[in-house]
Amino acid sequence: MALLAPLVLCGVLLRLLLGTEACQKTAWTKGHLATDTAIEAFTLRPSRGSTCVCCSFCNSNANCDSLSYNVVTRECLLFDYVASYSSIIASSDWRYFVMPGRSQHEQFCREDSDCLQSGDSCRGRVCTDLSAITCRVIYEQLGAGDRLGGEIHAHGWMSGQDMLFLCRMTTEWPGFTSIFRNKRSSKSITRDNVRAYNADLSAGTEVQAGLEMADLIRQLHAGGQYQLRTVAKCSDTAAFNGELLTEALLDRGQPVTVEIDAATAVSDTFQTDFAGIPSVSLPYLLPSGEDIVSAKVNVEMDDGSVEQVALPLARTDGMLWFRSVAVFIRE
Repeated sequence: MALLAPLVLCGVLLRLLLGTEACQKTAWTKGHLATDTAIEAFTLRPSRGSTCVCCSFCNSNANCDSLSYNVVTRECLLFDYVASYSSIIASSDWRYFVMPGRSQHEQFCREDSDCLQSGDSCRGRVCTDLSAITCRVIYEQLGAGDRLGGEIHAHGWMSGQDMLFLCRMTTEWPGFTSIFRNKRSSKSITRDNVRAYNADLSAGTEVQAGLEMADLIRQLHAGGQYQLRTVAKCSDTAAFNGELLTEALLDRGQPVTVEIDAATAVSDTFQTDFAGIPSVSLPYLLPSGEDIVSAKVNVEMDDGSVEQVALPLARTDGMLWFRSVAVFIRE
């Protein structure tokens, strides 16, 4: 029996560890619910302080639906409900976990079987009946607002699959989804993959070309307009020593990218906050040459005239004007 006990204990701990790892696959893992709503709260001893042990206490309490563990103070909080984007409190010190099969409508989940309401599925790691979840949906409809940070990674749902999005979530950027990112010297974007390279950010967040996904997001609504914003962090030259921000408010039927002939920098379509650049066109794809994706820029010259120049967003040799460039969409 003396030898059996450690084996049993190790087996229990292994199951708890695997369960903890599964729980981490929910919409938001770094945070906690309101502490005054906890059904149990205690601090673990240094020798026992871990998410695994905290999870074991939740597992032994039939009323525990979720838990939070503070990796700094070793506090363990048990809750009889599951968090949503509107109730989670973001904190890097806390780890949040969801128990299986406890999630109501618009609460966090890990898989379909977690969702209790009829018609709901676990999409974007939230129990919902929505067919798509974007940064705007998370910001507005699911109640995240600007509570989780200015630029966050969030789980979305597009074309029947879970996707990781990079979202701008402030009052000035109320739910914008990143669809294109590039940096100087990168050659990752090519003509072959420019429409769908790393759209789900599985290869990191520095380089992304999700133009196909962008048009799917654009078409989520039947009418009205959508927004497109470009942020370029400029080089340290005299002409471009800051950050260029452009914004377009476009009719729903207008594709995100245009033909070369249609890429004219029109001031009433695309505005910019950068002195000397009154307007920038929509991105366009080039069939040959070093430029893969580009835009046209109207530049005010010293004599007051306006000259139109090409602004490359991706090149075969990686030589961009900017240190980095990012394009965001809000449907």
